[in-house]
Amino acid sequence: MRTIYKYIPLLVAVLSIVACVEPFEPELPASETSVLVVEGSIIDGQNNSFLLTRSVGLNDSINRRSYDYISYANVRIVGSDGEEWIAQPQGSGLYVVTNRVALDDNVFYSLVIDYDGNTYCSDPALPQPTPSIDKLEFGLSEGKDQVQVYITSQLSSDSDISYYAWTFEECWEINTPFHECFEYFPMNDSVSTVSQDLSHGFCMDTPIPVIGSNESFGDSILANYMLYSYSNLSNRFNTQYGVRVTQRAISKAEYEYERLLQRQSYEMGGLFTPQPSAFPTNIHCTTDPSLRAIGYVGVSAGVTRKELYISKSDVGYNLQKKIEEKTQEQIEEEHLSYYSLYRLGFRVYEYEWFFNQPPRWCKRWCVDCRDPYWNAVYDTPPYWWKPYGEYYF
Repeated sequence: MRTIYKYIPLLVAVLSIVACVEPFEPELPASETSVLVVEGSIIDGQNNSFLLTRSVGLNDSINRRSYDYISYANVRIVGSDGEEWIAQPQGSGLYVVTNRVALDDNVFYSLVIDYDGNTYCSDPALPQPTPSIDKLEFGLSEGKDQVQVYITSQLSSDSDISYYAWTFEECWEINTPFHECFEYFPMNDSVSTVSQDLSHGFCMDTPIPVIGSNESFGDSILANYMLYSYSNLSNRFNTQYGVRVTQRAISKAEYEYERLLQRQSYEMGGLFTPQPSAFPTNIHCTTDPSLRAIGYVGVSAGVTRKELYISKSDVGYNLQKKIEEKTQEQIEEEHLSYYSLYRLGFRVYEYEWFFNQPPRWCKRWCVDCRDPYWNAVYDTPPYWWKPYGEYYF
C-alpha cells in the first residue's frame, strides 16, 4: 500500500495536465477551401493526363470519391507558337490529351484551365531535357535481407545540379508450390480435371513516385542512387520480379513542390506539416488574381525508361509459409467430407483416379495463385516483360 501511495501525487499531476488540454481545431481561412488542385505534367511524345480536384475544409461533409472531383472544366495545353492540344474529360476529374503531344524545344508551354467562370494558367516553360538512364541495378543490403534498387543517370541540364522524378511499373511472376490439375465441384460433389491452370499468374503494382537530385553527390552524375528496397523474402521474388523505371527531368521548383507534397502525405497532422498556402505553385488565376490554385505543372522534353529483372536465385528467396495439407488419414480421423474440406479452404492438388486413389488436398494458396496470399490477378504480363531467362548473358 505504501508503494501505491507514493505514486498518487504523480498521478494527480498528470491528470491535471491532461484536463487542461483542449481539442485542437485548426481554422483555415475561407479562401483556402474550394481551391483548384491540379496534378499532371506536360510531357513530349506521349499522351498527357491531368487530374483536377478541389481542396475541402476539415468540416465539409462530402464524399471525397466523387464530389471533390472537377468534371466540368475545359483543359488544354497551349504553346507560345499558338499550337494547342485539347484534353478530353474521362470522368472523376481526369482529363487526357488522347493524341501524342509534340513539343518544340524552343517553344514555351503552359496548361490552361477554364473552370467555374475563371481561367487558370501554369507559368510558361521550355521543355526540360531528360537524360538517359545509364544503369539500373540491384544489390543486397549488408545483412543480405533487403533487395535494393539503384539508378545512375547523367546530368539533365547545363547546370551542376539536376532534379529527377521516377515512376515505376512493377510486375512479378507467381508459381504456387503445387500445380493444380484437378478441381472439386461442390455442386455435384465430384473431382475432375481443370480447364484452367491456376498455379501460375502475375501481379502488378505502381508504387508511389520518387524524386531525387545529384546535389549531394558533388559531381555531374547521379550515381548509384537508391530508389527503393524490399525484403528478399517478399513474394515479389517468388519466381521473377521486373520493374520498368520511367525517368523525367524536373525543375528545382517542381522538385521542391513534390518534396513538400510527399511530406504532407507522410506527416499528415504533424506539428510541422506544411499548410496548402506554403506550397509553391506555378498555376495562377488570370481572371481573378485573388483566387489561388495548388499544383505544379512541369514541362519535359520526353522521358527515358529502363527495365530491371531479378530472379529468386539472385536474392535467396525462400517460401515463408508452411505448406498446409490434409492426409487421407487425417480426413478419415476428422470425419471430413469433400464438401467440408472445400469449405475449410482446401483444394485438390493430386488425384490418381485411374488407380482408384483418393484425392490429395492442400490449402488453396498452395495451388491457386489468385488466393489473397499471392493475389496474382493477371494471366499475362505487361508488354515490356521478358520471360524468365531471356535477360541472362
